[in-house]
Amino acid sequence: MQLQVDRIEQYLEKKFHISHSFDTKTVYRTALKKFTEFLRTRKNYSIEQLLNQIFEKSLDPLDVLDEYYTFLSSYPTRTKRNGYSSEAINSYIRITKDFLNHQGCKIYNEDMKMKFHLPKRVSAYQKGVTKEAINRVIRFANPKLATIILMACSSGMRIGKIIQLKISDVDFSVSPTTIIFRANTTKTRETRIIHISSEATNALKDYLARYDLQKEYLFLREHS
Repeated sequence: MQLQVDRIEQYLEKKFHISHSFDTKTVYRTALKKFTEFLRTRKNYSIEQLLNQIFEKSLDPLDVLDEYYTFLSSYPTRTKRNGYSSEAINSYIRITKDFLNHQGCKIYNEDMKMKFHLPKRVSAYQKGVTKEAINRVIRFANPKLATIILMACSSGMRIGKIIQLKISDVDFSVSPTTIIFRANTTKTRETRIIHISSEATNALKDYLARYDLQKEYLFLREHS
């Protein structure tokens, strides 16, 4: 079991070093957790047992992905009785394939397409959250969460990016308040500059004053 955990954690750390995104790491962890559940419940395998079977040529990784696809398509969720959405299935299969390739398996897209076809992605319009709903959430949230919500709404930043911000990344001396995304935290390795509204600025100032922060990061207690 520990070898399985180590393999997954090493893979996740590599992905984080590439993307510098906690969101990406969380998505990949969720996908691999579902894959290990599939192996345990449907095949009675651990990751190590699966890899041994593949390396011994007694098991084709494409057959495993095909079975996993069927598993995801029929797995009941809270929102769907007949399996995950097309987008989720595509993501889980893609991540699992990448993980297996990282472990030394040779799985090519052309071969996978000959084995089975992934569902087409369906784009559907989703109505956004109303201003009234956001205000209700902020009203009942603690100061830290309220500040994060205001910063996200006014700038378009994702939560994973916001929690990586350092106090030194924020410049209150200009109007509107400027936030600098350091190059080592962006996928493009380029520094980005964005702005937040006066309402978010006031909330952030109040948050900093309330907690008298004496640390490097705005919202993280520690960075790992």
